[in-house]
Amino acid sequence: MFTPKSRRYTVILPHTILFIIIHVKPDQGKLLWSGFLFDNTHRSVILDIMETIKQILTNYGYINSAQLAEINDNFPNMKVVIKWGGMPRDRVPVHQAVKLIKHIESKDIDYCREVFFASDEMSKLREVFHIAQ
Repeated sequence: MFTPKSRRYTVILPHTILFIIIHVKPDQGKLLWSGFLFDNTHRSVILDIMETIKQILTNYGYINSAQLAEINDNFPNMKVVIKWGGMPRDRVPVHQAVKLIKHIESKDIDYCREVFFASDEMSKLREVFHIAQ
């Protein structure tokens, strides 16, 4: 495998699919880019997860259990907020949220009322998908 000598270069293997969305912020005139990197992933799987994220955005960031499992498989470090029945809210990565919900509900400590994206995550996703607020 080729490793570049300069840190300015990134090697993307031929079997890797990279989605890059480029847009210009009109107020600042800066060129911004956002990307999702999927390694060894079929196109249909990529379209499914993007459709799931769009559904979550149309539901104002609220996530159901099936969507949480799908996000855990593809974006485990994305942060979500867990709203409990009586405990204070937790803001944790998705991979921890799945384990935390199972643990708290199995011990009968509390129940999970809602799981949703935080407002800053929602803003970033809306910007990437070009969805107006």
